[in-house]
Amino acid sequence: MPGPGGKPRVLRMMIRSAQMDRDAGKQVFEMRGPGVGAVQINKGSFNDQADQINSTGNLETIPPYTYNGRSYPAGRIITGRHGTRLPAHTAFLRAQQAQDPLVLDTGWLGVGHVDEFVQFLPADTPRGWKIGIADPEGALALLRKAQRDGHGHAKVFSIPRSYGQGRIPTIDQALSDRQLLKDNAFAARKIKENLALLKRETGVMDGEVVKIPAMFEGGFGGSPGTQDRPVVAYYPGAVNGVVLSPTTYAAPRQWGPVVGGKDILAEAVTRAYAKVGMRVRYLDDWRTHHVSAGEVHCGTNTIRAAGTAWWSSPK
Repeated sequence: MPGPGGKPRVLRMMIRSAQMDRDAGKQVFEMRGPGVGAVQINKGSFNDQADQINSTGNLETIPPYTYNGRSYPAGRIITGRHGTRLPAHTAFLRAQQAQDPLVLDTGWLGVGHVDEFVQFLPADTPRGWKIGIADPEGALALLRKAQRDGHGHAKVFSIPRSYGQGRIPTIDQALSDRQLLKDNAFAARKIKENLALLKRETGVMDGEVVKIPAMFEGGFGGSPGTQDRPVVAYYPGAVNGVVLSPTTYAAPRQWGPVVGGKDILAEAVTRAYAKVGMRVRYLDDWRTHHVSAGEVHCGTNTIRAAGTAWWSSPK
C-alpha cells in the first residue's frame, strides 16, 4: 500500500495450506516478524487424497491485467475445483475483494493442482506476460518424429539404473501403448478447455501462449482401460517449476529419450522457454518429488519482490 513519501509499504501474509497434518506448513508461523504475518484458513488432512485440492500448488496468480472493463492491478488468483468441490481457501480469498479468484477445472488430474499444467511467464509484450501451458500433443509429436527418424528403440526415459524405475519402455513401446495415448488425449482435451477459459477471461491470444511439451499417465484413481481416468505427469512436468527472474527458469530435469547424445525432450523444453527469452536451469527432482506426483514448484515456496507501486502501474 502507499506509504510515507509515496514509497510502497509492504505487509506479507503467508498462507498455510488447509492441511493440519502437513507439518511443513507450520513454517509460515515461524517466519512471522516485522512486515510478515501468517494465517491458517481451515482444517484438512494432507493424507486424505480428497484434501489434496487444498495444497497450495492449487493456488497461483495471473499477473496484473485489464480486460473487458475489469482491472486486476495486483493480479488475479487462479485455483482449481474437483467437480463442484472448491478448495478451502477460495471463500477466504474472495472475501478480500481484491482479486476475484478464477476457478479452473483440475478434477481430471490425479492430484488436481493448477501448477500441473499452467503457469505465467514474464515476456516483452504490451501485456508483460504470456501463458505457459503443458502440451501433450507436442510431446507425442516429438516421440513420433524420433520414431520416424529410426530411434524407436531408444528408451523413453533416460534415468539412471539407481533410480529403480524397473523395466523402461522404448519409444516404440510407449507409442503403441493405447492406454497411454488415451490418457494424453484426455489430458490434451482438458487442458484446451482450461486454456479457453483463461483466454476468455484475460483476452490472451494464441500468440501469447507458450506450449511446453509434457506427457501424462493414469494415476491416483481410475482403472486401466478407462477412457477418461485421472492423470499425473509421465515425464517430470516442466511447467511445474519456478520463475526465478525474467530471464531464468528452474524446471525439473526431464530425463527424456536420448538421441545423438542429447535429451530430446529437454532440448524441446529449452527451446520453448527461449521463445520468451528465458534460460532453463534443470533440477533433478525425480526421486524427491516426481515419483510422488510432485515437481519443483510443489516443493518450493517463493517470496517475491513486492516493492512495485501496483496501484499506479500501467500493467
